[in-house]
Amino acid sequence: MNHTVTVDDGRQCGNINLSYLKGLSISAGGVLTMGQSSEGTQTGHSNKFLNAQWGLLSVYGTLNVNGGLRVGEYSSNGSNHFGQLAIEGTVNIDGNDGTEAGSGYSSLFLGTPTIYGSGFINILDPSYNTSAYEFVYDSWYNINRNVNWTITFGGGDDNSIENGFDVDMIDLGTGSDFSTLTVKDVNIFGGLLNEKREVNVRSTLLPCQNLNIGQGAEIIGRVGLSGNLSNEGFFTDGNIIFAKNFSWNSFAINTVNQYVTGSGFYRATTSSPYPSSSAENSVYGLLVQSSANVFLSSPIEVREKLMIKSGTIITTDTSVLSLGTGLSNSGQLCQTNSSAFHYSATEFTGSFESWTGGGVQGPFRRYFHNNTNLENKGFMPLKHGANIRNIGFKLKNNALIGSITASFNGFDYGSRCLPLLNEQGIDITNVSPTGFWKFIWIIFQVSMIFLQMPMALIKECGGTITDLTNVRTLISPNIPTYIHSKSTNLAGPSLLSKVILHNISCHQDTFVLCIGVWRKCCRPSIVCQYLYSQFNQ
Repeated sequence: MNHTVTVDDGRQCGNINLSYLKGLSISAGGVLTMGQSSEGTQTGHSNKFLNAQWGLLSVYGTLNVNGGLRVGEYSSNGSNHFGQLAIEGTVNIDGNDGTEAGSGYSSLFLGTPTIYGSGFINILDPSYNTSAYEFVYDSWYNINRNVNWTITFGGGDDNSIENGFDVDMIDLGTGSDFSTLTVKDVNIFGGLLNEKREVNVRSTLLPCQNLNIGQGAEIIGRVGLSGNLSNEGFFTDGNIIFAKNFSWNSFAINTVNQYVTGSGFYRATTSSPYPSSSAENSVYGLLVQSSANVFLSSPIEVREKLMIKSGTIITTDTSVLSLGTGLSNSGQLCQTNSSAFHYSATEFTGSFESWTGGGVQGPFRRYFHNNTNLENKGFMPLKHGANIRNIGFKLKNNALIGSITASFNGFDYGSRCLPLLNEQGIDITNVSPTGFWKFIWIIFQVSMIFLQMPMALIKECGGTITDLTNVRTLISPNIPTYIHSKSTNLAGPSLLSKVILHNISCHQDTFVLCIGVWRKCCRPSIVCQYLYSQFNQ
């Protein structure tokens, strides 16, 4: 039938099938309600279904489906039904009435890539007594779609006897590719795993611009974000990718700043206790590919893989980024990923100066366990703005378990308590204003420290450093005193891209390592880099 049915006021009905209608349109201000909700009474009402296999379903007002909504459908022989869905208003789905007799399927199934709009989808409760997915994109057309919808899971009044909300945003595909649906916002407002109201990511990942986790709610799995993450609840077994243009096996470099905010927690696994402190935050993996910054507002421990392919992760003293667990797993630092499957990061195995990835601006902690002499195992990529300020370590005792927290601070440490006569009889009187490294040691003794500073090196009296043969190291065991570094290597570096300090002794207090150069003038100058650290034996 070449007819379109329009609802422009309030209507309630049973099942609707659009197989023989041209379309169903709900005007702005119109309300169509299918079936009857228990509205918290748990008395039980029969599920209703809206099937739009062929027709166009347009929602500009409000559509309430107390059951399931299915738009488009594929068949095993590849013959698809070209249903279409436009949502500019609100779709509410609640097929759970809290009783077995009245509840069951509560889902939105999209079997078509012809979807668009900037409206809202609210799936209030998970299905009561079935393991069917609550949201499915399964068009089989190998067409990635990006729609400005806001999808909310939770907000209803009934629980499930099976599990929480299962979400699949990537279909099975017709060949070697798989269609991916990315939406604008996803709100996690359901509940916890033990309440059977959690959100489970059942596809490769859940791709969206912004993810919001509400208080008392939980999401489990991998997400891809081109925008921001706000967590007031629990993110469990998390694997987070900051990038854009997500598909089933790839993503692209992001170009805008991204923010991780909220007072929620990151639970290591589904069998782990729920954290009560941000110090317990733990995710499986964190991957960043960006030309901008990712800002952290709470501490996060990455247990397995940290990839900073490009961009900068911004941390603070209260939002430290950690790699490894400190027990038997030191994690893997990565700068590249598999070309065939971008979500699989590859451990960095190169030399200290071969790193081409991004870095961390602010405190970065790395755990070490049975550390070898390979430079990549003790490498820590640090940045300040666009400048590379990497640091690396080799340990004296490889059997020890502990951590090093390092950062680069871009301000003048000061020249108080100078001059100081160094080991070669050079009187050093000034320091550079560019900045210094700060780091905290737990357990370790260090046989070698590498510093990288190929850019923005200035002297206090101006100009760049060229006389590398006179570059030397100082430390400051307590502000404002300077003493010698005690490095057994007394020669100046051949390149500022790899300055090496040997056999640094452990101290119980803070100190600063700075690289200095002597000039035969009234004000000898020191290079702009320092290392500020605390050892705990």
